[in-house]
Amino acid sequence: MLLMWALAGGCAKRGELEDPNGAALRVRAADAAWSRRSEGDAGRAALDAAVRLAPSDTGVWWRLARLHVFDGATAVGPDKARRAYADARAAGMACLEADIGFRQTRDEEGLDVAIVGVTDDQQMCAAWTAYAWSRWLMLFGAT
Repeated sequence: MLLMWALAGGCAKRGELEDPNGAALRVRAADAAWSRRSEGDAGRAALDAAVRLAPSDTGVWWRLARLHVFDGATAVGPDKARRAYADARAAGMACLEADIGFRQTRDEEGLDVAIVGVTDDQQMCAAWTAYAWSRWLMLFGAT
C-alpha cells in the first residue's frame, strides 16, 4: 500500500514539475486516443488544448499533423481529403518552424537546405510533413 501511494504521489509531483502548464498531460491523452483510433475526437480536443498551452512544442505539432493525415486518409470525398492534408501540411510546417534555426536557414538558404539540418526533436515533424505532402501530391497533383 505504501508503495502504491509513493508511486502515485511521486508521479503526480514529477508530472507537475515537468509540465507546469499541462500540455504533456494532454499529449498523453491524445496518444491514448490515437491508439484507440475510434476516439479521434478525444485526441483532437487534447491536442488542440496542448497547442494553446505549448505552441512551440514539436511533440504536439507532429501529433496534430499525424491526426490530420489520418483524417485525409479516411476522408469521404476529395474536398475533405484536400482540407485534411492541407491542415496536416500546415501543422507539420508549424512543427518545423517552431525551431528558430530551421526558420532562419529556410529564409536564408531555402527549404531544401533547412530540411537537411532538422534536429532529432524535429524528425517526426519532418516525417509527417513529408507524408502529408506526398499524399497531397498523389491525390491532387502539384497544383
